[in-house]
Amino acid sequence: MSIQKRLVKIQGALRPEQAVLLLIHEARETESFYLYCSGLHERPASECPRNRINREVASAIRLAMKGKPAELVEKAVRSAAMEADFLLMLAFRVNEEVLNHADARQLRLQLLLEQVPHPGENWTEEEQEAWIGRLLLNVSEVLVLKMAVERIEREYFRGNSVLFRDAAQVLDDEFRLAQEVCEAYDRVVAGCPDSAVDLGPVAEFLRPLTEFRASHLVDKAKSDMLREFSGSEAAISLMRRFWTDWPPEAATHCLEQRVGNNRPYLASTPPP
Repeated sequence: MSIQKRLVKIQGALRPEQAVLLLIHEARETESFYLYCSGLHERPASECPRNRINREVASAIRLAMKGKPAELVEKAVRSAAMEADFLLMLAFRVNEEVLNHADARQLRLQLLLEQVPHPGENWTEEEQEAWIGRLLLNVSEVLVLKMAVERIEREYFRGNSVLFRDAAQVLDDEFRLAQEVCEAYDRVVAGCPDSAVDLGPVAEFLRPLTEFRASHLVDKAKSDMLREFSGSEAAISLMRRFWTDWPPEAATHCLEQRVGNNRPYLASTPPP
């Protein structure tokens, strides 16, 4: 049996999750997510990701349920196709979320970093508190995004990464930059040159926002899937709750408390 035929046989036996992970693994050979997406128009419609996944999953289900009642088979095919389409849309949504506004997030962190070595050591208490507020808001944005992505990968993809190389690099760069800003503050303003920055307490405090960000991405992917399989009304109904609860009041309140809590030291061991 040829390699190609063996591959087709393996693909035909894949569950929805496995089929999506295989497709994502192949797609990530293109380093840029948007470059991959822009190249899809050159492919025949049958080879576009959603059509390919639908076809592979349907084939696998029909093969596994050969001899079963047709009505039961078609019901299982539809269910598996919906699950696979949702997972595929979720993987794409995650990459889009990381790459969208990445330049703006990094520029804000760079500005915060540039403000520390020069005026930082001469700040008034009010200026220091205002800067800390901006720092927490911008670092929180990066932390929430990073944790939401990790949560989705853990809960829906068995811990497998679905980020393309450019998206993964963006997230890593932003997290390192956030840590660098905190370290600069500890060194110049707080007078803690040897303190180790620990963002764990901040991350724990941001858990409500992380959960909401992850659930928003998940439901957006479900909405994409429902629009394809069940029509626009089902897709709209799923997203309606976000129109009246964005961001969630409880999660926003926790961040406002953190920013307004007048805690000038970000180091794990503040100076006496």
